[in-house]
Amino acid sequence: MASILYGKHGNAAARAIATMFFINGCVFGSWSALIPSAKGQLGASEVGFGWLLFAFGAGALTGVFSSLFAMQRIGSRLILRVSALALLAAMASTIAATSQGVFVVSLFLVGLFGCLMDVAMNEQGAFAERHLSRPILSTLHALWSIGGLVGAVLCGIAPAGMAAISCAMATLLVLAFLFAMAQGNLLGDVANRRHDKPARLHLGVGLVLLGLFAGCCVAADGAVRDWSALFISGTFTDAAIGASLGYGAYAGAMALFRFFGDRLCARFGKANLLFASTITVLASLLVIAYAPSMEVAIVGFLLFGIGISNVFPILVSFAGAKAGSAGVTFTVSMAYVAALSCPPLFGWIAASTSLATIFLAVALPFLVVGFATLVHSRQTSRAGMAIAENH
Repeated sequence: MASILYGKHGNAAARAIATMFFINGCVFGSWSALIPSAKGQLGASEVGFGWLLFAFGAGALTGVFSSLFAMQRIGSRLILRVSALALLAAMASTIAATSQGVFVVSLFLVGLFGCLMDVAMNEQGAFAERHLSRPILSTLHALWSIGGLVGAVLCGIAPAGMAAISCAMATLLVLAFLFAMAQGNLLGDVANRRHDKPARLHLGVGLVLLGLFAGCCVAADGAVRDWSALFISGTFTDAAIGASLGYGAYAGAMALFRFFGDRLCARFGKANLLFASTITVLASLLVIAYAPSMEVAIVGFLLFGIGISNVFPILVSFAGAKAGSAGVTFTVSMAYVAALSCPPLFGWIAASTSLATIFLAVALPFLVVGFATLVHSRQTSRAGMAIAENH
């Protein structure tokens, strides 16, 4: 086991897991840039295309429930290998689809295998972090963000139509090559099960709070990602450029500060960084909601990107330390449930009140669940120290 996780072998495993994060991010970044081309290729209306996109959510939801038992029975390495290849194939089929039936089935599979790959690579990352005895999850998530940016740029610069599809196919081939080079160094599940926590999931208060906090984190992230441009353009005059700057400030800050996350965790501790990040997120949401000008709102989105950047990686790390692979699976699954269920709720809030209210609505549960998680973690840590001293 030591030969797998330490020295040059440990670095090879970390690079392999990092490659999987990059591949997953690049696939979905490519897809976001290809949505207009896909819509035109299918000849669908806005309403009709919206219903077609629902297939992704259905597939992801299926992946959530599948992952809850598949990870413990099959193992993260095999699931990661299979789901990564299947995701690349399903995305290729989605991009090339000329009929709505093929598109729906392919996009369903993208959601399914994308979710399974996400859970499996986070489980691999959490396991490697614990046994390498150094934080790596923030860097892994940073590479996911970079992958998304690379995929969006590569496919976004291509003209619509066949040129965009050809560019996307070439990108998928490169990603398949990267997968082939990296998959042999993924961590083995036999060693994982031998040194990890028990496979059976015990839903204690701490793990439930981590899952709820992960859901709040993803909900807040989705609110800013999906509604930032509409909020700026609909709230402030002459905000055409600012609409894109708000999202750019958020996405750029999140990707950049994830690269600093592991060093900050090592220096100040994960709990302290989580506390500071929670305060930053709450402050940024208030700045956004009550911004008197477009410039102030953009600063708020920048602060949000800084604050939210390392919250989810830390939660995954805590879940792995608390309940092993089962804890990671539960926490990531809770995040997916929030990601799939919150967008309609945000739309209803915006229609009933205002766009600014969305950011206040996500701030409240983030505040309550976030601080409950922090308080419980500190109490658990102190109890553990007291027991250790008594022995």
